[in-house]
Amino acid sequence: MEQDSIVADIKERVDIVALISRYVPLKQAGRNFKGLCPFHQEKTPSFNVSREYRSFKCFGCDASGDVFEFLQRIEGLTFVEAAERLAREVGLEFRPSGASVQQAGEREQLAQVNEFAARHFQRRLGESEAARDYLAQRGLSEETIRAFGLGYAPESWDDLLHALSAGQQDLQIAQRAGLLREREGGGYYDYFRHRIMFPIVNVAGRTVGFGGRTLSPDDPAKYMNSPETALFRKGRTLYGLNLANRAIAEAGYSIVVEGYTDVIALRQAGVPNVVATLGTALTPDHARVLARYGEEIVLAYDADSAGMAAVVRNARSFEGLPVEVKVLELPEGMDPDDCVRAYGKEGFLAALDERTTLIEYRLALVFRDAGEDPDARLRTLREAALVLRDIPDRVRRAEFARRIAERWAGSDPDAQSRMQRELLFEGRAAKDATAGPPASSPGARSFVTEALERGRTGEQRGRERRIRDMLGAMLADVGLARRIRRVLGPAGLPRAAQQQLLEGIYCQLDSGVPEIAGEALLEALPDGESRDLALELLMADQEAEVDPEVALAAARRIRQEWEGAGEKALYETCVEPPEGEVIDRVAFEEFEREVLQRIQEGKMTSDDPAYVRYHELRRRFHGRGQLEYWEGS
Repeated sequence: MEQDSIVADIKERVDIVALISRYVPLKQAGRNFKGLCPFHQEKTPSFNVSREYRSFKCFGCDASGDVFEFLQRIEGLTFVEAAERLAREVGLEFRPSGASVQQAGEREQLAQVNEFAARHFQRRLGESEAARDYLAQRGLSEETIRAFGLGYAPESWDDLLHALSAGQQDLQIAQRAGLLREREGGGYYDYFRHRIMFPIVNVAGRTVGFGGRTLSPDDPAKYMNSPETALFRKGRTLYGLNLANRAIAEAGYSIVVEGYTDVIALRQAGVPNVVATLGTALTPDHARVLARYGEEIVLAYDADSAGMAAVVRNARSFEGLPVEVKVLELPEGMDPDDCVRAYGKEGFLAALDERTTLIEYRLALVFRDAGEDPDARLRTLREAALVLRDIPDRVRRAEFARRIAERWAGSDPDAQSRMQRELLFEGRAAKDATAGPPASSPGARSFVTEALERGRTGEQRGRERRIRDMLGAMLADVGLARRIRRVLGPAGLPRAAQQQLLEGIYCQLDSGVPEIAGEALLEALPDGESRDLALELLMADQEAEVDPEVALAAARRIRQEWEGAGEKALYETCVEPPEGEVIDRVAFEEFEREVLQRIQEGKMTSDDPAYVRYHELRRRFHGRGQLEYWEGS
């Protein structure tokens, strides 16, 4: 089977809604499915998936494409890697060209050697009584062990090495994956020895790395992780997300812990929406990944851990993300595993109900060790103001200042008001000290220039809206498309993408179709802007059906504007020059640019002859009763 045919077959067999649902919680909305876009920050869903057109489209950031494009974007894959993965899922074989194999190479090879090692470790677990006894002492059931794919690396320098060699695996790739280490005299030895093995699996089901917990009480390295590779990035990978993603979407929030066993213990206890970071603190990249599934992240870290300290230190980086970070304060000396063992699922969930926002947690730390003398109170106030400074929303910042004042200024209303004002004043002073100049200000350009530019933008928006409404109506009504064809040709549209789409519609009319076939149209259009436009119009929610007569009138007007554009480009005017100078004749567009430039530079006033002439010509050419070119509707 030729490659193009295989690609088409893969695309037809893969359910795009099911694929994207692994990464993004989707809800049906009419013919489409909607969710929060995984490619940009948003709080209102604008990401649409169409099973009918086998495509996705975000109306917020314009990301769009098919199953291959989605997988490439979300996983950072090449086309070949995405095609190979999807082909395996639907029982096909994708054979890329030689150059493509080299491009895909390392990531796929790393995944394959990791999965070979995972199976080997699982077999070894079944053969090790000591390893099974350890897991039994931890209270892990056979079902849990299978769900997480736990294994065992024997206390040997070459057990995995021999298995890899016997399985004809590439030892250099195994070394790059962190499974083997190079000997000084040549050759390799096993990196993980006498350890319970935790495969790290991504949401696509591929094993990207491992964590290993030692069974030797004398080993100073209690936990060891795979190194970062082309497949594994600790700063954005989360342990257990492949099992927790749907539970996070259902609960609306994720619980983030620090250890593999915390994830496993909580899930076994009936708390499935839990994941763990991998030897790092929570990062903004982690938060963005979790934001695809829920609007809230709850940190269940040991209060004294390095991870919690790092989150507090970098708290500002989490403000403005499409997810709120909260903190669960565990009983002193307990981790989540200890907590759920001691108090059970209900006790853990009760503690979870007491979670606080990251801002509240930071403020509690500030006031926890506050001194009573005036200097200490002033230092505390300034530290609290620095926390408030990190809140970008003014209303939310004022609300936190009010809460602090109520709690820490006593019951005196006047004292509370003073403290609230001082907090906000100190916060603004700190912010002003670090802020650069504003990006723009009302005085950046004159009112006249702004008004003229707004007018031009309004015209363009109005024309674009008419064209889009007309094209959308044509896609929905083949009879209307035939009527508009008699009025408007592709050349009458200003952009190449619009022209290509209109040509595509007319090609379908030539074939005598009873209705415009959206999928066939998308296949016929070249990749790029024209296909994106067609997809956007096909997937757009139609709030109200467009009246065919209105669409036809819009087509006539678009044609008039197109015909008038030629006249406009050639329209010449005469600006009365100062005495003694030669008259300068310019095209209207050039004349307009010159006027706007001189206004912006402060070299032209409203009584300047050129300014008066410009407005006279603008009214004459664009006013009602003429072409109405500049009108927004």
